Amino acid sequence: MTETTEQPTKTTGTVDALLNQVAQGTEFHFQSGLCGDWTLMAEEPGLLKAYQDVHGLFADSSFNEDELTVVWQTINVYHSCHYCVPAHTAIAKQMGADDSITRQLNSGETLDDSKLQALRSFTEAMHLITYCSLRPGQCWRPA
Repeated sequence: MTETTEQPTKTTGTVDALLNQVAQGTEFHFQSGLCGDWTLMAEEPGLLKAYQDVHGLFADSSFNEDELTVVWQTINVYHSCHYCVPAHTAIAKQMGADDSITRQLNSGETLDDSKLQALRSFTEAMHLITYCSLRPGQCWRPA
């Protein structure tokens, strides 16, 4: 993944409003600066809105704060995103997720809770299937 914190080159009023939600924390509680995926999505308002809508649906699912943290951080750590890992670490803390889960996820350790470790393994497998199918030849697995 290409890392960038650049702002999008073209935006519309719709995108500006969506990005303002991100910047002001009304939707995602993010810190300053955006990762490359946000910059790319901002170029296409429909994609950015769809991402935010799906994010909201997932956040409102039956998963508890620990389970949400496992799914988000598993993907963030996979990509070593300099923005998403610390942002979701802060979000996990805000939500009251167990600090040991965040520490273990960020350091690549096996999770103490076998149910959460199974969720992590499932998330990794599903993410790899999706990531590899969308990016043939660019699929990699971190050490």
